[in-house]
Amino acid sequence: MRDIQVISGDYQRNSFERLPESIDRLRACRYFCDKTQEYATAADDIKAKWYFRASIAGFNTTLETVNSDVKRIVGKNIWCESEQKKTMYENPLVKVLTKTRNFAVHSDRIRGEIREYSVAKIDGSGENIIDMRSLFFEELSKLNNIKGVSNITAEEIEWFNKQTKLWPVNFLIRSGLFEASRYVHHFTAVHKIA
Repeated sequence: MRDIQVISGDYQRNSFERLPESIDRLRACRYFCDKTQEYATAADDIKAKWYFRASIAGFNTTLETVNSDVKRIVGKNIWCESEQKKTMYENPLVKVLTKTRNFAVHSDRIRGEIREYSVAKIDGSGENIIDMRSLFFEELSKLNNIKGVSNITAEEIEWFNKQTKLWPVNFLIRSGLFEASRYVHHFTAVHKIA
């Protein structure tokens, strides 16, 4: 499992935009991510955490809606049995984010924590280092947060925790959307969904 080096766009072209309900959910998820960052920056930590819960729920909803979009377009449940869906949910970032959603939304076991960090931003005058305030996932553990979730390995938790030290929740969720879109794009190309 390679560390996340760059946060790309929100989705790969010709993936979710071919699926009307899914792209709508993705845009809502992106909005909630933006609001999470906005409120964290403004030091309104309560609202930042509310929007974090909404964004992680939006992430799951985006992925869950793919099947109904495909069924509406093609007339069959071919997404559910596809290799692309299976492989998408094996991606460690997608896998952990989908599992953490249940705890973030239905319990208080994943709350997130506000931290300050520095970002290199490149603009017309070169590279600038700016300090930012954001919401980060708190460290996960098999014992406290995802107890009983057997298909997440200790190595995947360790990898995810390493990413959460570097990337705030809104960036990790956006990266998860991009990762998922690669599999959705492959699926729509194979099945010629336009």
